[in-house]
Amino acid sequence: MTGAMNDGDHAKFKTLLEVDCRQFFQKRIALYERVLRQPDQRALKQVMSLVLHLNKKYKDSYDGTFTTQIREGEAAILAEWTPYCNALLRRVAVTSPARVMQQQKRLEDSFEHAYVLKESHYDPFCHKLADAVGGKYEEAPFKGAFRALEKTMMQHNAADRRSTAHVVDILRGTVSCKTLAGALRCLQLIVEDKSFRICRVKDRFSPGCETSAHWRDVMLNGYFVGAPGGQHIVEIQIHHETLGTIRKKMGGHFIYAQVRSLIEALEVTFGAAQARSMLTHFDRTGEVLTGVPEGAEACDGGGGGLSLIHI
Repeated sequence: MTGAMNDGDHAKFKTLLEVDCRQFFQKRIALYERVLRQPDQRALKQVMSLVLHLNKKYKDSYDGTFTTQIREGEAAILAEWTPYCNALLRRVAVTSPARVMQQQKRLEDSFEHAYVLKESHYDPFCHKLADAVGGKYEEAPFKGAFRALEKTMMQHNAADRRSTAHVVDILRGTVSCKTLAGALRCLQLIVEDKSFRICRVKDRFSPGCETSAHWRDVMLNGYFVGAPGGQHIVEIQIHHETLGTIRKKMGGHFIYAQVRSLIEALEVTFGAAQARSMLTHFDRTGEVLTGVPEGAEACDGGGGGLSLIHI
């Protein structure tokens, strides 16, 4: 993307998103439903076995590094980290809506806002944070339009597939910190900065909040106050440098994409809470759990319990 889209571009993009891609994903969802709900449960067991196998590849490495570098090496900072994040989570819960949404209702409008904000606000902000804590700002490419629509469509509730406004990570990046102390200071700087408003926090450093593969970080969604064009939600991740190095060496993003697709197949078929319970039960017993209430609440890594997705 090199600039604003004209009317013809908007029309073509809308047709691609609203017709072609949505039909493709509807067919894929129907396939998941048909295969994963087969009475013999063979495919379902294969998918869950593969998710658990891929997650296990990372657990020992992440846990060993977390124990030596953070739980033991920075015990005092970890003891400070958890209550700070819990207080921040409570404050954000009061000031922000339960579900973070873009003001832009069209995906193409969100991409245009992201493009403008990257140079004017996002990159300078993240560079400033990294410099302040002796870390490194790692840029990430814009989320692809195909993946953005995939994320929209892979919802268990069919009504949630209609809006792309919940895609809040088109513009994203990482501040990698050498220590947990640096990560804490980075988080504090974001909280203290009046130009950035936090809408959601996912604390995955605190014990018990790590992902199913035992990855740890903290992820923020928020927007730049007074930015041109109105409010646009972005994502900022804060990583521990050593954990990030391990993930890169082990092909983390490639494996993450595979696990994400498998988990999304489970979630779109059974719902997030049921998928979580089914995986936990299968890991313990080797049997498929049935009868889980689909309305049960699923933890997203923001306040306790395991987050399913993220290698």
